[in-house]
Amino acid sequence: MIVIFMSSVIANLIVFALFYKKPSLLSISNRFVLNLSVSNFLMSLLVTPSVLVSAMARSWIFGDALCQVAGVLTTLLFAASIWTLVLVSLDRYCAIIAPLHYAMRITPSRCLYMMAAVWLVSAGLAVPPVAGWSRIQYQAEKCSCTVVWETSNHTDRYYTIFLAVVCFGLPCLIMAGAYSRIYRAAQKTTA
Repeated sequence: MIVIFMSSVIANLIVFALFYKKPSLLSISNRFVLNLSVSNFLMSLLVTPSVLVSAMARSWIFGDALCQVAGVLTTLLFAASIWTLVLVSLDRYCAIIAPLHYAMRITPSRCLYMMAAVWLVSAGLAVPPVAGWSRIQYQAEKCSCTVVWETSNHTDRYYTIFLAVVCFGLPCLIMAGAYSRIYRAAQKTTA
């Protein structure tokens, strides 16, 4: 776990340094990669240390308030990462399927709006447990504070189903659709 933590921090710092040293690399497509790197770096920096300590202590030692914060951050950063991957797939789709229209469809300002939307929607997805829809608690088998996935409360169950669909099912469908269309387009050009 420590190796994963250190690797993630170092790899993301390398990405940041690369974009800082060579701003010319900051194309629209690479802005999505940078956004993904930011969310992964924040996960490594803000969430992973508490998981490491909890794994070593075999319990949550930071109190309930920080448990809630860690749970919200976990959901927020996971959602931001997965939806940024969706943006990467849609960006590739537009660049490959309709390259002549790419510059009109994916502009720098639209790129920023899409990334801002990812963060706003991710925050909106992460807040409901704090507002009373579902709950966050320490889960020993995961060594972390997360949304309670297995619950007998119907209202809580609706949130977990909603979260699973919006943060896993829908992104997977969008990415599968985009990449399958890209694959078919590549097959046509090589045939």
